[in-house]
Amino acid sequence: MAMKGCLSALVLWLLLLTVQVSLGDDELKLINGTGPCSGRVEIKHEDQWGTVCDGDWNREDAEVVCKQVGCGSAVQALSRAPFGEGSGPTWLYRVECRGNETALWNCPHTGWDGFTCPHYFDVGVICSGFSGLHLSGGDTACSGHLKIKQEETWTTVCYSYIDFNAASVICSELRCGQAVDVLRGAHFRGTHELIWQEKFHCVGNETHLAHCPRTLQHSKVCSHDAYVLCSGYGGYRLSNGSSTCSGRVELLHGGSWGTLCDYLWNFPAANDLCQHLDCGVALSIPDGQSYGRGNGSFWNGTFSCKKNGSYSRDCSVSILDQNECPAGNVARVMCSGCPGGRLVNGTACSGRVEIRHGDTWGRLCRSHWNLQAANVLCYQLNCGYAKSIQTGDSFVDGNEPVWRDAFHCEGTESCLWDCAQVTLGNPTCSAKEVATVVCSGLAESLRLSDGQSRCDGRVEISLDGTWGRVLDDDWNIKDAHVVCRQLQCGIAKRAYYLPRSERGIGPVGLRSVQCDGNETQLVLCKTSHSQALSAGIAEDVGVICSGELLCEKNRMSLANLVLWSHQILNRYGSEFVKLTYLYTIRDKSQRSK
Repeated sequence: MAMKGCLSALVLWLLLLTVQVSLGDDELKLINGTGPCSGRVEIKHEDQWGTVCDGDWNREDAEVVCKQVGCGSAVQALSRAPFGEGSGPTWLYRVECRGNETALWNCPHTGWDGFTCPHYFDVGVICSGFSGLHLSGGDTACSGHLKIKQEETWTTVCYSYIDFNAASVICSELRCGQAVDVLRGAHFRGTHELIWQEKFHCVGNETHLAHCPRTLQHSKVCSHDAYVLCSGYGGYRLSNGSSTCSGRVELLHGGSWGTLCDYLWNFPAANDLCQHLDCGVALSIPDGQSYGRGNGSFWNGTFSCKKNGSYSRDCSVSILDQNECPAGNVARVMCSGCPGGRLVNGTACSGRVEIRHGDTWGRLCRSHWNLQAANVLCYQLNCGYAKSIQTGDSFVDGNEPVWRDAFHCEGTESCLWDCAQVTLGNPTCSAKEVATVVCSGLAESLRLSDGQSRCDGRVEISLDGTWGRVLDDDWNIKDAHVVCRQLQCGIAKRAYYLPRSERGIGPVGLRSVQCDGNETQLVLCKTSHSQALSAGIAEDVGVICSGELLCEKNRMSLANLVLWSHQILNRYGSEFVKLTYLYTIRDKSQRSK
């Protein structure tokens, strides 16, 4: 009898243990969503299904739920019964997850059934449903058949399940630039391929494909998969130069940086890239081994830009591969390094003036805008000189912020931000009272002809589209310095008169040029135009320049000086402007002695 009692107690204990284990097998599921990876969060505890209530439900909490049900990462954490009200007990209340827990109940919480919560506070989640995506089988890393990883298996996406907006998100997420096309891919060869079961409804500006709304597709009929073609580039940079605005051109393609190898690389393309990088305009394309060859990784292709509006550029590279780069095809550029100024709402050389503070572009109030500052901006943009700043209501439309900065320029600076500058605080001008300028736009307004190179010969100037001679009876080295500077030919080595046998017979552009030597354009010197010629003897003039570019050598020291002056300005304000003005006057008087 004793043995029988022991057996009965043992059997009873085993039965109780079985019930306890059974009741301890907690489960979690998503209910009432648009697919298996979205819905109201429900938990089975002690053999009864209930809900989760949380007024502070966040992305970390949802991340644990999505991983627990095998649905990738969390896209949204939703509260207040977004998928309808549940029933039964509120099993968990106010969970505090870090995001790396393996189950929701492993997060800190107030205890099972610790608080009775109205079901209109039930929480829900929207999960990505996948843990990765890539393009396979294409010519480059940025084109191919779209594959989505669901749990540990790669699935194929049907052609009809994505559109161009979805492709834009995919290309951006893969750092492959912009979407070019969505093509009908391969015909399915059999039913053994796993097919993604949801259709994407993207706006196109989402950062990840997982953030796009989706609808479950009950039909499993799919004839072709989706083939996505991206532009292939994710950005540009200049490498191994003396500043961020000079160097070897590198391209980010499919997440990897490589040197751009472009057999069509030329000065217009280099100029477009400088503007795209907010580095001013192109000064030169260095030859030979300038800036090195990088790490040996090359992207072969053809660079081109197209305008979007009047200033932003969409720059892309086509025909990409990773073969070796032939000698002479490595893209290099030396930019002027003048950032933070542009003309919009007009042409490349006319429009509304905009400047940049930090990462924000804004219109410039015209209350302190003058012709000297306009001349500097035109020169900075390779647009000649300022013809007019009185443009009426032309170019003024826009809704960008208005900056009230004052630029105190002499007119000989290379960049607008080289001028003494003061930020005057909140603008008092209206949206129509903004700075504008019309530049001459004659990037080739001056030339040297009949010489041994572009940096020596007879001086000719183009005014109003007509090339004419420059005549002078007192031509000197100061005048010649201005010509060499404007042509980016270094410094003047000689100023001379042409022999009588080489004098021209065409129209006359300028006469009696009187330069101080520090002007950036010959037309900024005191001159007499052809229509105002007086009687007298004058001869055709010529120049021999050194042919060296001096801008780059002094760029870093100039940048440091400008940075220092801006710091002093921020600290001492207008007093520094007065000091700078007095020092400039004193310096000029010393140099004139």
